[in-house]
Amino acid sequence: MTQQQYKSNNIDGDDHSVKTVNRVMGPSEWGLILAPAIPWGGSCFFIGVTAREIAPLSIVPCRAAIAAAVLLVVVHVRKERLPDPPAVWGRSL
Repeated sequence: MTQQQYKSNNIDGDDHSVKTVNRVMGPSEWGLILAPAIPWGGSCFFIGVTAREIAPLSIVPCRAAIAAAVLLVVVHVRKERLPDPPAVWGRSL
Protein backbone atom coordinates (compact mmCIF):
# COMPACT_ATOMS: atom_id res chain seq x y z
CA MET A 1 0.00 0.00 0.00
CA THR A 2 1.19 3.47 -0.78
CA GLN A 3 0.47 6.31 1.62
CA GLN A 4 1.04 9.80 0.26
CA GLN A 5 1.61 12.89 2.33
CA TYR A 6 1.90 16.45 1.16
CA LYS A 7 4.11 18.89 3.04
CA SER A 8 4.41 22.60 2.64
CA ASN A 9 7.76 24.32 3.21
CA ASN A 10 7.91 28.08 3.47
CA ILE A 11 11.37 29.20 2.37
CA ASP A 12 11.81 32.94 1.93
CA GLY A 13 8.05 33.37 1.89
CA ASP A 14 7.58 31.07 -1.13
CA ASP A 15 5.23 28.10 -0.86
CA HIS A 16 7.04 24.97 -2.10
CA SER A 17 4.98 21.79 -2.05
CA VAL A 18 6.95 18.62 -1.49
CA LYS A 19 5.36 15.25 -2.14
CA THR A 20 6.66 12.39 -0.01
CA VAL A 21 5.69 8.76 -0.35
CA ASN A 22 5.90 6.44 2.64
CA ARG A 23 5.94 2.79 1.68
CA VAL A 24 7.02 -0.40 3.36
CA MET A 25 9.93 -2.04 1.55
CA GLY A 26 9.20 -5.47 0.17
CA PRO A 27 11.59 -8.39 -0.43
CA SER A 28 12.56 -7.18 -3.91
CA GLU A 29 13.63 -3.75 -2.61
CA TRP A 30 15.62 -5.34 0.21
CA GLY A 31 17.24 -7.64 -2.35
CA LEU A 32 18.26 -4.63 -4.46
CA ILE A 33 19.92 -3.09 -1.42
CA LEU A 34 21.59 -6.25 -0.11
CA ALA A 35 22.84 -7.60 -3.47
CA PRO A 36 25.63 -5.01 -3.85
CA ALA A 37 26.03 -4.40 -0.10
CA ILE A 38 27.14 -7.93 0.73
CA PRO A 39 30.05 -8.17 -1.76
CA TRP A 40 31.19 -4.59 -1.13
CA GLY A 41 30.94 -4.91 2.64
CA GLY A 42 32.57 -8.34 2.60
CA SER A 43 35.37 -7.07 0.43
CA CYS A 44 36.07 -4.16 2.76
CA PHE A 45 35.97 -6.46 5.79
CA PHE A 46 38.38 -9.01 4.33
CA ILE A 47 40.76 -6.32 3.05
CA GLY A 48 40.88 -4.89 6.57
CA VAL A 49 41.60 -8.33 8.05
CA THR A 50 44.23 -9.34 5.50
CA ALA A 51 45.96 -5.93 5.48
CA ARG A 52 46.98 -6.53 9.09
CA GLU A 53 48.43 -9.97 8.32
CA ILE A 54 49.73 -9.82 4.73
CA ALA A 55 51.69 -7.14 2.89
CA PRO A 56 49.59 -5.12 0.40
CA LEU A 57 51.91 -6.02 -2.47
CA SER A 58 51.05 -9.66 -1.84
CA ILE A 59 47.31 -9.05 -1.63
CA VAL A 60 47.01 -7.33 -5.03
CA PRO A 61 48.23 -10.27 -7.18
CA CYS A 62 46.12 -12.70 -5.15
CA ARG A 63 42.99 -10.62 -5.71
CA ALA A 64 43.78 -10.30 -9.42
CA ALA A 65 44.27 -14.08 -9.69
CA ILE A 66 40.97 -14.77 -7.93
CA ALA A 67 39.17 -12.29 -10.20
CA ALA A 68 40.74 -13.87 -13.30
CA ALA A 69 39.66 -17.34 -12.16
CA VAL A 70 36.09 -16.15 -11.57
CA LEU A 71 35.98 -14.48 -14.99
CA LEU A 72 37.30 -17.62 -16.66
CA VAL A 73 34.47 -19.59 -15.04
CA VAL A 74 31.95 -17.01 -16.28
CA VAL A 75 33.37 -17.24 -19.83
CA HIS A 76 33.18 -21.04 -19.68
CA VAL A 77 29.61 -21.08 -18.34
CA ARG A 78 28.45 -18.61 -21.01
CA LYS A 79 30.24 -20.71 -23.67
CA GLU A 80 32.16 -17.73 -24.98
CA ARG A 81 35.72 -17.64 -26.29
CA LEU A 82 38.67 -15.59 -25.19
CA PRO A 83 40.45 -13.50 -27.83
CA ASP A 84 43.07 -15.56 -29.66
CA PRO A 85 45.53 -13.06 -31.15
CA PRO A 86 48.60 -12.58 -28.95
CA ALA A 87 48.49 -8.85 -29.63
CA VAL A 88 45.23 -8.59 -27.68
CA TRP A 89 46.79 -10.30 -24.66
CA GLY A 90 49.95 -8.20 -24.96
CA ARG A 91 47.95 -4.95 -24.73
CA SER A 92 46.12 -6.13 -21.62
CA LEU A 93 49.32 -7.03 -19.79
